[in-house]
Amino acid sequence: MHPKRVRLVLASTHFRQDGFHSEFIAGDQTSARMPTQQEFQSWQESYQRIAPNPDHFGSVAEKLSVIVNSFSDWTPDRLRAITAPTLIVLGDNDFVRIEHAVELHELLPDARLAVLPGTRHTEVMHRPELRSMVAEFLPVQ
Repeated sequence: MHPKRVRLVLASTHFRQDGFHSEFIAGDQTSARMPTQQEFQSWQESYQRIAPNPDHFGSVAEKLSVIVNSFSDWTPDRLRAITAPTLIVLGDNDFVRIEHAVELHELLPDARLAVLPGTRHTEVMHRPELRSMVAEFLPVQ
């Protein structure tokens, strides 16, 4: 084991259920933070192209929803115990509240926080600057 070599990159991550914006918790499908029908369709098409069981997309989406909604909160002490350097990334119009990400940043002893402007939850992984941020944070040894 090489614990000093461990680094974490957390994208759009919450550590308590109240970390989400209220409309996401309420399931408000009209929220500008929610995926568009076009995005959802794109995910389904991508899934169907690569999945061993292409017709199971609905089942997978349902299971993901259960996982997100059944998450158990992490205590501040548990977070303070994570000493690995951590990069926290989220969009300024993400599911996760910026204030919640700031709190996570403050609880983790060695964390950096990046808020991507003009970015929804579904767009974080597609931002061109994310690749360079992560590459800089995860130096090649």
